[in-house]
Amino acid sequence: MPRRWNVAATCRIILSKSAHLRACIADKLPGKSNSVMLRSAVCTLRRSSTVAAPTAKTAANSAPMAAPQAAQEPMFKVTLTRSPIGLPERTKLSLKTLGLKKRMQTVYKPHRPEFAGMILKVKELVTVENVTAKDVPRKPAAGFEII
Repeated sequence: MPRRWNVAATCRIILSKSAHLRACIADKLPGKSNSVMLRSAVCTLRRSSTVAAPTAKTAANSAPMAAPQAAQEPMFKVTLTRSPIGLPERTKLSLKTLGLKKRMQTVYKPHRPEFAGMILKVKELVTVENVTAKDVPRKPAAGFEII
């Protein structure tokens, strides 16, 4: 049985969190609740609450430190080792979202929950290694030069 999405509870959470979203939802939802609009509002609220825009002063101070941290960022090295032929469409979509199209193709993804979830969904088809960003091979030259 599919999980039911509690529209009323989510609407209360949204309306209590943000006045801007309250105004947007009031304009878009005059009488009935539109679950798609509410879900997008929830995603917007989650993004805005977790990602804070740095000020100019903070960005200027942290710029020299950003490069060494980026080199040490852990990443997943994901290689497709088995074919998804005959598997459910959702499994194929997970591979497509990861960027894996052909067998023995390798992609590098940062350590984030969304990528970890996709990798777990297709764990029987892929091999995964933990590497740092400095171990990721750079993109090769195009093979030609524009004069």
